[in-house]
Amino acid sequence: MKTNVALAIVLSFLLNVTSAQTVQTCLTESFSGQTAGWTYSQGAHVGNYTNPTAACAEDRGIITPGVGGNNPCNIQTPEFISTGATMVGLTFDIIVLNANLKCDTWKNYACETSIDVFYYVAGIRYTGIIDQPLPPNGPGNPTSVSLSFNPGNNLQLGTAYKIEMCFKPKSGVGNCIQQNTKYVFDNFRNCETSSRAITPNERSASNGHTQQNTPMNVTSAQTVQTCLTEGFSGQTAGWTYSQGAHVGNYPNP
Repeated sequence: MKTNVALAIVLSFLLNVTSAQTVQTCLTESFSGQTAGWTYSQGAHVGNYTNPTAACAEDRGIITPGVGGNNPCNIQTPEFISTGATMVGLTFDIIVLNANLKCDTWKNYACETSIDVFYYVAGIRYTGIIDQPLPPNGPGNPTSVSLSFNPGNNLQLGTAYKIEMCFKPKSGVGNCIQQNTKYVFDNFRNCETSSRAITPNERSASNGHTQQNTPMNVTSAQTVQTCLTEGFSGQTAGWTYSQGAHVGNYPNP
């Protein structure tokens, strides 16, 4: 095991990132500390709740107002700086509770609920996702939601942007009044996937945090993950190996 770990460390330093790499950079927000830059519908706020998925332990997240009507809540992120994303993946937890936020009131949506996702670049709104149904909530169901969208050429390297998530009854449901209900939005994660040549200063630092892509106006702690992959399917440079080893073709079973 020690030999394998050492080999992995050596290989990570031998990787020449001038060849095309698929890079995934992830930013996370757990709302457990001071959080800045998020905006939401009137009445929503970052606050405490008892988490039914963690033995009713105290937790923190964005809590919507006592939702009702056809627009439960809109949530907008702080500003991110794009790594040249060709795909944007979002994950978050959403927990549906009674208005008193008691742990034992965890329940499903009153009607089929969906999400729209928009992103803003220089004040221009672009559509990422429209009317994506959310999975059932409540005991026995997962709280995690995973979404992805292709931004086309709108998020070039260095582009500043924000993401807005709009929760609402799914189109066609009709009038769905969700009385005595609040949503808790927690554990947000924004992962950008890009395919490009990257520079050495974009590699992860020794503390596991990247040296790039720090969101602007976010003072709370962020976790950043940068991943490099090599499929050896094209021209590959920078790898070294024992005498006689080489990059070559093989029939993949």
